Amino acid sequence: MKSIKLKYIYVALAFAALGACSEDFVTIDPKGQFDTDTYFSNESECYVALVGVYDPMRKNTGGFENMVAMLNAGSDDFYAGGGGPTDGTGIQNFSTHSLTSIIIPGSFWSDHYQGVSRANLLLNKLPAASMDNNKRARFVAEAKTLRALYYFNLVRLFKNIPLILEPLNTSTIYSPEQAKPEEIYAQIEKDLLEAIPVLPNTVVASTEAGRFNKGAAQALLGKVYLFEGKKADVAAVLAQVNGTPGQANQYGNKLLAKFSDLWVVANKFNTESLIEVSHSSAGNSNWDFWGSGRDEGNSLNVMVGPRGYSKKGSNAPDLPSGWSFSVPTQKLYDFMKNDPRFVATILDVKALKAAGEADYIGGYQDTGYFLNKFLPRTGDVRTGGGAR
Repeated sequence: MKSIKLKYIYVALAFAALGACSEDFVTIDPKGQFDTDTYFSNESECYVALVGVYDPMRKNTGGFENMVAMLNAGSDDFYAGGGGPTDGTGIQNFSTHSLTSIIIPGSFWSDHYQGVSRANLLLNKLPAASMDNNKRARFVAEAKTLRALYYFNLVRLFKNIPLILEPLNTSTIYSPEQAKPEEIYAQIEKDLLEAIPVLPNTVVASTEAGRFNKGAAQALLGKVYLFEGKKADVAAVLAQVNGTPGQANQYGNKLLAKFSDLWVVANKFNTESLIEVSHSSAGNSNWDFWGSGRDEGNSLNVMVGPRGYSKKGSNAPDLPSGWSFSVPTQKLYDFMKNDPRFVATILDVKALKAAGEADYIGGYQDTGYFLNKFLPRTGDVRTGGGAR
């Protein structure tokens, strides 16, 4: 009986305390959280948000589930590779053309829609922000260009996708419906055509490298037109980007003298670069960080390297070991062997091993060839923070 009485006393005290609470007591201002109702008030906050819109571009080569490794695997030029037929289910199934809506890695959908969502939110908030109107217009143009890029990847990967142009909330989250591919392409064109006149001709490399300019957006539009089969439009827009052969274009871009210089780590944002992704040097390239937006850093570099590689002679490059994904096929080797870009593109480790210059462990679908242009050198490996 005593314990029962005490229980009722506790309950009574609890109700008394609740009755005495004011509304202020249970109203807690968010701390350490992103509050979309109060953020975006000025240029500084909108700039931080714009950086967030750029962030999903890491999907190109960041993390295990990246665009280059996936699309290489689906092409005729590369095998999926890796450690075995189940190493990276999505990549393996894309390579064998057996990918389904059930087994495709979800990040190819969610990462791109993360970018779309961030762009929509920034575009919604920019009109009310306290900032210079010219900078506001530039932020709008960049957000639209990025939204176009993310939708371009989505429509190519999935074909029938929802077209979302406004921020979603709890009451509208289930409202979006699939749109036809031609509707998605029409919106991509609209975003880019509205953005191009506003974007700057050039950006200051020391402070703005990686941000879109006119030439970059026009190059993207040209690729969009190419996928739509609009040949006349392709020729017209890319003529503005290419300029006169052998000379710099109107934005200062021109081809490098050596193709191999494109892939030198220290040569980033060179004159040939149109759209280039900025990665953190503290890469989180291991199993603990892939997906969920945590896979910062360029993971493709370690993915395409030879397994268990070791340098034996002076004629072999000094490479860190990798995981042997994106294995070049014999057909690609034969096609490129007389091409001036061959040496910079394909590294024949099989020949180095036969000559006693190097050793490696053959992975799945091994041909002995590796994607040289993305292979890092040992001197490129960061020794500071990051998982790898």
